Amino acid sequence: MTKKVSSPAPSDDNQSNEKGFYNKAAIESFAKSGNQHRDYSNLVPGISGRPGLSFDDYYSFRPDEQISSSFAGVFKQADEVYNKCGLIWNIINLMTDFTTKGIRVVHKNKKKEKIAREWFARIEGLHVSERFTNYFYRLGNVVALRYTAKLKNENILYTQGKADLDVFPMPEKAEKGVIPWRYVFLHPACCEVVGGELSRFVDDPIYSIKFSSKVRRQITNPKSEEEKQIIQKLPADIVAAVKESRPYILDKNRTIVYHFKKDDWNPWALPITYPILADINILQKLKLADVCALESAASKIRIFRLGVLENYMQEPPDPTAVSKFASFIENSVGGGTIDVIWGKDVDIIETDLSNSASFLGEDKYKPTLNNIYTTMGVPITLTSTYSGGAGASGSQMSLKTLTERLHYGRTNLLDFWQAELEMFAKALGWREAPQIEFDQTILANEDTEKQLLIQLADRNLISDETLQLKFNLNPDMEKVRTNRENRERDSGRRVKKAGQWFDPQHKEKLTQIALQSGAVTPSQVGLELEDPKPGEIKQIQKLQQKGAGDQKKNPGISGQGRPGGKKDSQKRKTPKFSTRSSVLAWAMDAQNRISDILQPAILKTFNKSNIRKLTDQEYNTSEQIKFDVLCAFKPFDTINLDQVNEAVKSNNTYPQLREEIANRVNDYRRLTNTEPTIDQIRLIQSEVYNMLYT
Repeated sequence: MTKKVSSPAPSDDNQSNEKGFYNKAAIESFAKSGNQHRDYSNLVPGISGRPGLSFDDYYSFRPDEQISSSFAGVFKQADEVYNKCGLIWNIINLMTDFTTKGIRVVHKNKKKEKIAREWFARIEGLHVSERFTNYFYRLGNVVALRYTAKLKNENILYTQGKADLDVFPMPEKAEKGVIPWRYVFLHPACCEVVGGELSRFVDDPIYSIKFSSKVRRQITNPKSEEEKQIIQKLPADIVAAVKESRPYILDKNRTIVYHFKKDDWNPWALPITYPILADINILQKLKLADVCALESAASKIRIFRLGVLENYMQEPPDPTAVSKFASFIENSVGGGTIDVIWGKDVDIIETDLSNSASFLGEDKYKPTLNNIYTTMGVPITLTSTYSGGAGASGSQMSLKTLTERLHYGRTNLLDFWQAELEMFAKALGWREAPQIEFDQTILANEDTEKQLLIQLADRNLISDETLQLKFNLNPDMEKVRTNRENRERDSGRRVKKAGQWFDPQHKEKLTQIALQSGAVTPSQVGLELEDPKPGEIKQIQKLQQKGAGDQKKNPGISGQGRPGGKKDSQKRKTPKFSTRSSVLAWAMDAQNRISDILQPAILKTFNKSNIRKLTDQEYNTSEQIKFDVLCAFKPFDTINLDQVNEAVKSNNTYPQLREEIANRVNDYRRLTNTEPTIDQIRLIQSEVYNMLYT
């Protein structure tokens, strides 16, 4: 875009100085603001001091950026920041969503729980919770008015709508059937604490509403029929307060007030955005600076000079020309190319002013944004301004700050609803009030902590109630639910839970035991078997044939034995223990002692932490080493660490014995169709060792 500016009319030099080089009115205003007492000129002859500028001096020229000194002004500024700054809007809404996530009403009695949840849905409890939390974080204070409704019975909650119920303010005394039904939130900027500083000495301060002049005019002088109808619906005490030009006193029986970390000596709490109001102003100015830089990104000045001065250095510049050139610069603020006609001879001078690239960029935003994120409790490592360098402990601390802040907001919301639920239960004549539960919102990695809690509960080092509280569960509710489910499982209405105390395949195992013991036949359990092939003999038939052969070798006749109850006529011989059985028993015990001595060395050799981590090949190798050490001892030798070390160093092997053990293990597999256990393998090894020495 090209702008053509003609030569201005001649003007007075003094006037041009006042308009072009300084603002006389601004300086006079600065002098009247009370800052003239800081004038340190002519302290001594020829010496003057220049006073420094403070934020008060800065705000004297920019009153719109100054932070208000009243609570009502701070509330308005915090509200304006929330509505105009997308960063603050997003953070506060995110905190609100995390705080109210999964809110629900529960009760020990399922019927009463259904009624309480219906009431919570009819009063829009989720919306009320969201607004309560949003105002709590945004303004630091929540002021709400409670309206109630009269219920004849509990079924009205399911049949009637809100318009069908008689809604009225909370009565002074609790009445049966009067339940909370509607909540109206008030902006704290329009509320005042009655008594001012005197309210700090009482436990229940009284609040009032100060109506604006616009509201007063609407009530005293309505302009339309619609406004007249609205005024007729207003409570009489509100209309009377407006007409008498006095504040409207809020009923303390239905006024609910909560504060965010309020100081005892202040009537109100400060919003969480109060410490960063100045930073948000700086952020807005940085954005404005970027807008201005973008508009002047292609700025250029072209001067058409008419005539050439011969003695330019000797002749001073014309004051009128200087004033005219200054007016060009002041009036050309929209960017683009400026064409200037100047002088007597034609001479074109082009000047490119497009140096905004050095100013545009995101680096200038980082300090301000980091301060805002830190104050709001958002970890810098989770933001787009993070470029590395921050420690993990600092990030964890910031995340913990945000978590604790959300927990504080949820605690106040829980306190608000528990009071309302107590009132609801008392109105319906319930002995126990419903309770509020939330979904667990995890912002930090708490897996390790929760796993440790579960292990402590398994070892009975902490109670189940403590564990449930750590998971944000209600122990009373969980106890009722657990007992109810156990009764349903006992009655067969619920499938039993699989675990270490219950085998879901118990019928199949009982069937297997019955078949193995011969109590039932395969056809009785629904098992259909094919006929054996020619030449195949069942294992049980072999055992029966062997038993019949033993009976034929040692036939007996009934009555040949000693009569019952008769004592021996001769003294019996002292029984002699078989050397074979003694060696077998010693070998089995020796194997256990050798295994205990060699196991640490074997694990260290294979670089394993426990015996279960050994592979099949490593395990078989270790068992062969233990058997070779056993064969190095003679029966009934003393087995200790030194003797075992000597046996290992001898490095003796017994391949024939190993082959015999392998054959016997294969026979066991073939006869039983199962794999032998470690105890069974060691028993076979002991029998082979016994065969070697006996």
